[in-house]
Amino acid sequence: MPAAVGMAWADPDTAFAAKRFKLQVVELNPTVAYRINDGLAVAVGARAVYSKGKVANDFGQVGMRELDGDSIDYGYNLAATYRPIEELSFAVTYRSKVDLTIKGDAVGKFNLPIPNSNYDGAASVEIPLPAQLVLATAYKYQNATLLLAFERTYWSKFKGYDFEYPDKTAGNLSSPLFNGLMDAPTVRKYKDSNTYRIGLAYDINDKLRFMGGFVYDEDVSDGKNTSLELPNTISKAYSFGVNYKISEQFEVALGYVYQDRKAKRISDIPNSTTTVMNGEFGRGSIQIVGTSFKYNF
Repeated sequence: MPAAVGMAWADPDTAFAAKRFKLQVVELNPTVAYRINDGLAVAVGARAVYSKGKVANDFGQVGMRELDGDSIDYGYNLAATYRPIEELSFAVTYRSKVDLTIKGDAVGKFNLPIPNSNYDGAASVEIPLPAQLVLATAYKYQNATLLLAFERTYWSKFKGYDFEYPDKTAGNLSSPLFNGLMDAPTVRKYKDSNTYRIGLAYDINDKLRFMGGFVYDEDVSDGKNTSLELPNTISKAYSFGVNYKISEQFEVALGYVYQDRKAKRISDIPNSTTTVMNGEFGRGSIQIVGTSFKYNF
């Protein structure tokens, strides 16, 4: 799910625009499936998405801004699977767009001799959680299973975000200082992106399985629409894993993921303070090691 994100910048120049940008998401997805026949099944589900976000800016000697809030929003998902023969299967899944209608509080403190320049009151923002379409297939040959997946994420629905301040008595909402540092909309022009996945699983025996995979994830924006809160770039991920069945009831798995993110040049990026940034996000990497335990009652 392309939603949760957490970024923090300590340098004064970057902290001015995005000292902290954090979005946490928890989803409850009850689903009902129906098998039409031995080869075809369909499913439908409801999405209840809880989101919690926080934004902070450090304006240096000028002051600071903090906003935080949460929401519960709803959507749906559809799925179908088709197995023409025992060794081959196809699946399609669609997850609807969900508008995260986050509401909470905002604090803006400015170290300037301007009457009513501070703000301490309610705030809200709407951020779309984009829809996704996934097409997948799996083919089993003897002890090996090949898995392929194509994922389309409809990021073009994300045009940016604009914080609203409904409490008109909490500060001077018409002042240039408030409009420039607290209320200027952030404009983004994202494009729909594709993700390509390939995986291979090989059963050594009835108890031991080895797995490997590769993921190529496209960028969602050009250099003029990449921001400090979401410095997205082209990425490649490599994964390896092993699964061992200790008994009929108990299994243990170990996995490793290495993600390589391409460097990206940015220029002429308007942010919420109407300034312009020029520079480069350097090449980055992420390594994840995980383990899981499964017990069947």
